[in-house]
Amino acid sequence: MVTPYNGTVVVTNDDRSDSDFTFGLYARAGIELRLTKNTWAGVNVRHMQADVNLSDSIGEFAIDGNLYLFSVTNRY
Repeated sequence: MVTPYNGTVVVTNDDRSDSDFTFGLYARAGIELRLTKNTWAGVNVRHMQADVNLSDSIGEFAIDGNLYLFSVTNRY
């Protein structure tokens, strides 16, 4: 049984699982700055768009949105 909650979250109460392979779009834009010799900090936005078919478990849905990231990288 699939129960939608506020139009964005899907709750299932069964043990079925599924997988799907799909083609989609992915784009990234951002900037990275060197803070010290071995440390970098960056901010970027990633956009992803794909259609996913998990009909044996939660059904079909589309992924279409932005992910905002802040990163700090240190090289040892």
